[in-house]
Amino acid sequence: MSAAPDEPTANFERTKMVGALIRGSRKDSGLSREDVTKLTGVSVHALYLIENGERKDPETGEMSPYRTSTATLVKLARALNITTMQLEAVKRPDAAVALLTEHLKVDGLDETTKRQLIVGLRKLSDALPNFAQLMEWVGAATGSWTPPGKRPDGDA
Repeated sequence: MSAAPDEPTANFERTKMVGALIRGSRKDSGLSREDVTKLTGVSVHALYLIENGERKDPETGEMSPYRTSTATLVKLARALNITTMQLEAVKRPDAAVALLTEHLKVDGLDETTKRQLIVGLRKLSDALPNFAQLMEWVGAATGSWTPPGKRPDGDA
């Protein structure tokens, strides 16, 4: 299967949106990159690449998208109070589901139920065009969703 002609552009747009979300959340929190490194273990250099959304290919010298792993994005989201809806908005439903899954770990569900729920959420994120609405509903039901424009601490 070949890539769509506009795939590189789409990848750059997604990584740039993720980077802008991370940078904006970090700055809104009054944190330096070094502060975020201490909180998450993500290196200052990696954080720089994430925030810029691109990296220079050492062999060709060309710029390419810098895609952040789901695990790293979840670490950053937890440290910077980024919500599942914000992750969905930057087209990272994988990270939104993973972040929501983090909230499920403390709700006393047995392991089998958790696994079934996680698998179901991942399937829904792949299949539903209105997954953002579903995330809003599930997030509100589990207490892991913050309305747009509201910070988790209650301040606007």
